[in-house]
Amino acid sequence: MLTHEEMLLPDCVMEEMQEIADATDEMGEVRYTGEMLYEQFKIIRDKWNKKFVAQTLHQQQQRRLYAAIKAAFCVEKKTFIDLILKETTMHVVKGRDLWIRDTLLGHSEILEHASEDSNITRLRDKLLADIEAFKKCKAEVDSMVHILYC
Repeated sequence: MLTHEEMLLPDCVMEEMQEIADATDEMGEVRYTGEMLYEQFKIIRDKWNKKFVAQTLHQQQQRRLYAAIKAAFCVEKKTFIDLILKETTMHVVKGRDLWIRDTLLGHSEILEHASEDSNITRLRDKLLADIEAFKKCKAEVDSMVHILYC
């Protein structure tokens, strides 16, 4: 069973912080050893524990209740903000898609003027014909190479 001190900040968590602290920075230098930080955390934990134990049970319960309410509020606040962002994004994106589909793509004047220039159409048709001719030439060359080497 955990002691009261360990429930405040268990030793396994303090050991994890020590491992993290032993890591080096970008230059490969150790800023603080994990042992130094571990001792500092122990001192801080002990000070906090002395203050907490000195309080009455009623004060301790108030402190715990306040922490629980604060944590619950943070979760509720985040959930509320996430819902607002989701709804806003959905309405903006969906509204934009509807506007494009119904107004722009369905408007007869826009469709009438959105036709391609005849010069561009002829150029594209010529290029597509050239591509087909090149494909036929490639197939012919491939068949010749196949005959030569097989």
